[in-house]
Amino acid sequence: MSTPDTHPVVLGEDAPLFEIMATTRAMRRLAPDPVPDHLLQRLVEAAVWGPSGGNGQGCRFVVVTDRETMARLADLWRVAVDWYLDTLGTVTPRAMSDAAYARMVAAIRHQRDNFAATPALIVPCYDMHVMWDPAHRAGLGGVLRRTLALGPRRVLRMAANSRMLGEGAAASVYPGVQNLLLAARSLGLAATLTIWHLGLEAEFKQVLGIPRHVRTYGIVPVGRPLGRMGPVTRPPAPEVTHRDHWGGPWQPAEGTAEGPTEGTAEGTAEGTAEVSSVVVPEAGGMDGAPSAVPPDVGAAGARPGTQPCRCGSRVNR
Repeated sequence: MSTPDTHPVVLGEDAPLFEIMATTRAMRRLAPDPVPDHLLQRLVEAAVWGPSGGNGQGCRFVVVTDRETMARLADLWRVAVDWYLDTLGTVTPRAMSDAAYARMVAAIRHQRDNFAATPALIVPCYDMHVMWDPAHRAGLGGVLRRTLALGPRRVLRMAANSRMLGEGAAASVYPGVQNLLLAARSLGLAATLTIWHLGLEAEFKQVLGIPRHVRTYGIVPVGRPLGRMGPVTRPPAPEVTHRDHWGGPWQPAEGTAEGPTEGTAEGTAEGTAEVSSVVVPEAGGMDGAPSAVPPDVGAAGARPGTQPCRCGSRVNR
């Protein structure tokens, strides 16, 4: 049975955007209850509304609910997750405490061990035929001549940098995935973007019958949350913003209103009390067993300087 979402954010299709963004966490503990097809279709619809590079419209989505297929994917998932936990996952991220990371790892293991019971998966893909289509229709000869006109130095730089093709597709996929995650939150569902499968992508694609010219960019498990959603833990925006050039300190332009800084402890006494008592999942934006947020830190176990986002939601005002 899923845990009711006690975070005071109005859910539904008219949910306030900034509150939804500030409380959309990665949630790996999912109830096994099926997700109705009309909600899954709504999530894909939200993803399709994302921006599309060159208006190519090459995004495709594989929705998995079949139990036999899910069981086959669960075997591959275990291999991918075990590799991660035995390698990169042995190191605590710098933005987390060891205790918080241990809770996140526990959530990862829970998802691994219960993956076959995942209600639904959404696999965002991109049809690379769409990516190549403009070059073919424009004429490869003409494209080559125009490229050579840039000069040898720039041509060599472009040849050495192959990011445009792969990241051009990714730039069309991931904004749509974020739409999907926000839509899931607004509909009372939980979802997590994962890319662990990419090391074994060919095997995952074989199970799902995805053709060679289609690339996968993630796997998004979807279901009712077993943990509780809560404010995400992120650094204040000024700490990660550069004005005009790298290293340029961010300061609000003269004459603009400046409210409380995101992630600081500023706010009304009432708002502070609410934040201190809200129940949230894993620190660092991950799910897990609920834990209360102390008034002098962000999510439980967060490093100093990273606190719940204050984006105008009732819980943070």
